Amino acid sequence: MRVAIVLFAWVTTTAVVAVAGRSSAGHRDVTQQLPAIPRTPDAIYSEAVMAPLYEFAARHPETIRQMPCFCSCGSRLGHRSNLDCFITSDSGAPVVWNPHAAECQYCVAVARDAKQLFESGVATAEIRRRIEATYAAGAKYRTNTPHPEPEVR
Repeated sequence: MRVAIVLFAWVTTTAVVAVAGRSSAGHRDVTQQLPAIPRTPDAIYSEAVMAPLYEFAARHPETIRQMPCFCSCGSRLGHRSNLDCFITSDSGAPVVWNPHAAECQYCVAVARDAKQLFESGVATAEIRRRIEATYAAGAKYRTNTPHPEPEVR
């Protein structure tokens, strides 16, 4: 009996770990353990400011991926969206952080605004419109991020 219980616990745990990557909606499973955020000597914000933004990027890549970045990361680093500023690899678990966002006020501002709007229930296309209205006019650079399809929330 004891062997059966241990075997059941091992199979159950293995199954939970195997599906912890993404839900069907594209969100990263909230039970997935995320690595510590990157620490760099050039970080411009505290870990208390950055941790929620890195977590948002990891848990909601389908939203942040549709936001452009307005620093020079598109031309210098090959970034396609604000997601690339936070995550180097988004192919599933485990997350691989990109330290670039911790060193860039533009990356942080776009992610912060996108997170606040998302948490207020604003649709991705409207978040993108507001991000563009706030940052595009004065920006010298921007990533070539495709516009999101209209969605129903």
